[in-house]
Amino acid sequence: MPELELFVHQAGALTESEVTWLEGRLAKVLEEILQAHPGTALSELEDLEFSLVGDEALAEVHGEFLDDPTTTDVITFPYGEILVSVDTAARRAESFGKGLRGEVFLYLIHGLLHLAGFDDKEEQAAAEMAQEQERVWQLFWEKLS
Repeated sequence: MPELELFVHQAGALTESEVTWLEGRLAKVLEEILQAHPGTALSELEDLEFSLVGDEALAEVHGEFLDDPTTTDVITFPYGEILVSVDTAARRAESFGKGLRGEVFLYLIHGLLHLAGFDDKEEQAAAEMAQEQERVWQLFWEKLS
């Protein structure tokens, strides 16, 4: 199983205890995804790096590597780096009903699913990814909240 690291470059409104909560769940979520989706690129990684950043930093990375200078919620690199915008999560938190911690948790899961072979570019694939993302979120949110 890959070694996990969570870096907080911008916590936004996340408290220290919420960051600790997220960090404590990542290994459990990773284990679930690896068991449910064996033999993917995710299982080949030695390290996984999660970074909580702001919109400005994510937009810069988005522009540099994906030729789109707008912000987004999460960017996943195939070598195991996942960047999450806490600012975007904060804006969307209440409209999706998960709260800030829940929205960030969802984005972390989303990034892991990309590494497990899920894609969200086509409508059918995006629907499958959303279903799996929600399954994993519900499994660990209800058990561990």
